[in-house]
Parts: sequence; C-alpha cells; structure tokens
Amino acid sequence: MITGADLSYEDLNRDAPLAVSEDEEAAINKVVPLDYETNLRWPAPMRVASWWDTRQQRFSSGMRYLAGERVDVASALRVLARGKQRQRVAAAIELALIDPEKVLFEVRARGRLQEALLLAWSSVGRPVR
Repeated sequence: MITGADLSYEDLNRDAPLAVSEDEEAAINKVVPLDYETNLRWPAPMRVASWWDTRQQRFSSGMRYLAGERVDVASALRVLARGKQRQRVAAAIELALIDPEKVLFEVRARGRLQEALLLAWSSVGRPVR
C-alpha cells in the first residue's frame, strides 16, 4: 500500500507459513479476521529487504505515501483511476482527509458510474452528487 510494490510481480512473495496451532490461530483471529487477509501475498523478508535497499531513496521520512507516490490530490486521483481495490479505498479516504467538504468517493459503485464520477471529480474538482 505504501511503496506500490506488487509482491507477486516483483517476485517478493513466498508460500504461506505452515499451519499454526489452534491456540495461535485463535489469538490471530482475535486481532485480525483471517477472511480479510486470505488473498494477500506473504512477503519474502530477504527479497523485500533487498528491494527496499535499492529503492528507499525514493521515499522521504515524515511524508505519507500511497502506491509509491506522495499523497496529494493528483496522486490520489491517479490511484482511484488505476489502483487495485484496496489502494482505491485508501485513495478515496485520503481525498476526504485532504478536503473534508467533498463527498467521499464511492469505490463500491458500478465501474461505469465510478468512471463518470472520477471524470467529473478530476475535471472540475468536485464530485457529481
């Protein structure tokens, strides 16, 4: 979400760890429901560290990033137009934080409606209501 790295595409993922005990699974389920994470890739720590070593200069401490870009209106609109669903949700929230007077962009709407809303939002600066 922050760096924009696609674990699968960049070969930064690994197989899921072996099954955990029932006690460990119960403890994990109390913190994060597993249905939220079941389709996420497992990072390969050594490959991710190597990836980060070659790219960390692109990121400044104290700045917020989404999908590898500093958070601002233009980058959030780009993520809304081209990002994966989780990134698009985050971009909609970032836009609402930047300008609380605007309506939250509805990322659950049908695709064609979202395209029309996004076009109206980005061309005149306000969403269609």
